[in-house]
Amino acid sequence: MDTKAKSGSNALIGILVFVAAVLIMFSIPFVTYAQTGTLGQESPEIYCTYEQDGEAVDGNNLTAGTYDVNFVLSGMSNLSVLEITAAYDEAQVTIDPSSLSLISDDADAGLDSMGYILSGGNIVFGFVSTNEACSPLNEDELIIATVKMTFATDCDAADYITASQNPNLTFAQADYGDGYDDEYALVNTDDDYSGNLYLMSCDITPAMFNTFDVNGQIKIATDVTGTNTTVGIVGITVKVEKDGEIVATAVTDEKGYYTLPAIPEGEYTMTITGSSTVDRTVTLEVSADKAIDGALNVDSVGIAICDYNRDNLINTIDYSVFGAALSGAYNVYCDFNGDSNVNTLDYGVFGAFYGKNIVYEDLTL
Repeated sequence: MDTKAKSGSNALIGILVFVAAVLIMFSIPFVTYAQTGTLGQESPEIYCTYEQDGEAVDGNNLTAGTYDVNFVLSGMSNLSVLEITAAYDEAQVTIDPSSLSLISDDADAGLDSMGYILSGGNIVFGFVSTNEACSPLNEDELIIATVKMTFATDCDAADYITASQNPNLTFAQADYGDGYDDEYALVNTDDDYSGNLYLMSCDITPAMFNTFDVNGQIKIATDVTGTNTTVGIVGITVKVEKDGEIVATAVTDEKGYYTLPAIPEGEYTMTITGSSTVDRTVTLEVSADKAIDGALNVDSVGIAICDYNRDNLINTIDYSVFGAALSGAYNVYCDFNGDSNVNTLDYGVFGAFYGKNIVYEDLTL
């Protein structure tokens, strides 16, 4: 081989060695990551088990009665933050808050409770590690919380209480010890969890810090803007939402009053609706500086109640319903002044709406 060819061969070998070294160098973190991290190896799951008089029972086949319901976390070896939001059917399930026992009551658990709330058919638990980074979990099936629940009928419990699948509401955060960012692990009801972990930017429920009961009143509007009102009206649903999630609902009493329990600080959309209303949406702002003794008392809101077929038009169809009440078939949604009679005084108010569009004023509570 001539000198020129030999020199070229040596140069090629040198390049290949350099490339191999670079590849090895860049592959080391990934090899280390695969060896020391547990990402993709753990399968976190949150579920409920049921006991009665100290004996385990089948949650798939509960008879009506009261049970100790355990919220169980499995498949994780350590934990930084945990939040569980479980929705329950308030018509079928009654929860006894005084019976609640949290893992933070155990001094050896290594977890502090951020608290719990019962609100709008949801029960929420929040926990954080007492250690600087993570707390090791001393058993695979760890009971995080226990609470007594009474089921009104025989049932499959999963039909009446279920953990939310929204990662902003139910999640576990663990430090995988691999030098990478911590991961939020989604609750998964399937057996196959491999590779199903996602990097999330979730905050523990603000309700664990400051919540306030919101008290208000819905009144009968006497003009198309909803500004002028008379008395409170019964049977109106008030719904509060944030980021597309229902936070709480309430229905007004015979005087139009409602209470939305344990609403966290923040800004919400409040929707007001009834069987004969032109629905109204307002903004609700909940903050500590507005609250007194843990409650926020907001201004009353007026709503038009005379769209009897709910077509957003006050027309002859609505007049026929009002006319029937005027003739003696009492209808509370035709009684604009709340005197338990439908008469010419109410007719005068109805006339203010007839043939007009309802255009509510923007309102922030």
